[in-house]
Amino acid sequence: MIKKGLIVILLAGTVLSSCKENPGQTNKESAQKETITGNEAEIIRREFIDSHGKNLEILFNKAEDEAIVIYRGDSINLKGQKPASGIWYKNYRYELRGKGEQVELRKDGQTIFKN
Repeated sequence: MIKKGLIVILLAGTVLSSCKENPGQTNKESAQKETITGNEAEIIRREFIDSHGKNLEILFNKAEDEAIVIYRGDSINLKGQKPASGIWYKNYRYELRGKGEQVELRKDGQTIFKN
């Protein structure tokens, strides 16, 4: 329960801080990478921007093998899968895959974000 509460607090703070405009951002993946530790959990925050300026934020919880994707105001919880390489998280509707600095989010089999 403490871990879930920590994630909710981190998520709320991240959402509030991501509402600020950043005129210096480019259309490529932003350089933001943040690691938050505490209560046995390590949360890694990454932010990506596609060629249309859409923002995708991911909170990786390595201890729980979960990711929370924040995209267009929605918070999507995904469970880790076993990729050959790179990352792979999914739930019944969404799938997140990536390798290196490239990520792709799919909803119901359709790509909705790709940087």
